[in-house]
Amino acid sequence: LSTYASNLRHLNISGFNDSSKIRGDNRLKAILIAKSINLKTLDLTASKLTLLSTITTTLPWGHLLTSLNLSVVGNNNHHNFLLRYETIKKIIDKFKCLKNIILAGTNLCRKSITYICTYLATTIEKVNLATERVRDSDVMALTSQCPNITFLNLTETLVTFDVFYDLTTTWNESMR
Repeated sequence: LSTYASNLRHLNISGFNDSSKIRGDNRLKAILIAKSINLKTLDLTASKLTLLSTITTTLPWGHLLTSLNLSVVGNNNHHNFLLRYETIKKIIDKFKCLKNIILAGTNLCRKSITYICTYLATTIEKVNLATERVRDSDVMALTSQCPNITFLNLTETLVTFDVFYDLTTTWNESMR
């Protein structure tokens, strides 16, 4: 991998570190992902927060990843909001080509949700924030930041019906 770039385009390591036993070195997995410059889709569903943190630290700025599934990542450690925020911030800052992000059940803090909705890549088309503490103000920030949303999952969030008028006027051409 250090000599030749990997042709890997899709990688699913969901639940890879879900058990209490350590299954390999997080840094080695992060290097594999970082060296996979053709990687477009990464699924980390139900992985540990430390794995995600290592991956985001190792991946270069401007990686061309377009689809990221972080469902239930780090949800087993409800109290580590600082690591979760710093990790989410790196993801949002580094991946400016994202088109699809799934964050359902990740137990994000308010600061993380606000950052995501304010600074998410303008290329984003699909966002899943189900079961997170998303509010109307977050959705309003998202409408300003991401003009091409085609899919938005706000199931079991704190969003009220008041915001739906703005959603329809902002995304009336793109929303499916």
